[in-house]
Amino acid sequence: MAEDGLVAQAKQRGNEMVQQAEEKSRELRRAANEYCEDALRRTEEAVSEAYDEIRRSRAKFRAAAGLPAGSSAPQSGRAVYDAAADN
Repeated sequence: MAEDGLVAQAKQRGNEMVQQAEEKSRELRRAANEYCEDALRRTEEAVSEAYDEIRRSRAKFRAAAGLPAGSSAPQSGRAVYDAAADN
């Protein structure tokens, strides 16, 4: 009978260990999800800010080059500098 008691204790302890491991796993998963969500949010904000800056810079370039907003054709026949052709 003493052996049955040891087996029961071992099973109970094993179940407790599994339960603790599952709880830790859930907590780690939650923490990892929060970290990823925060990292993605910050990345999205940084990319959005960079995109806005690119749009502003492009608008300034178009104004300086004499191009109408939203057009890729030169205005009034003025040639537009082409860096690729300059090489």
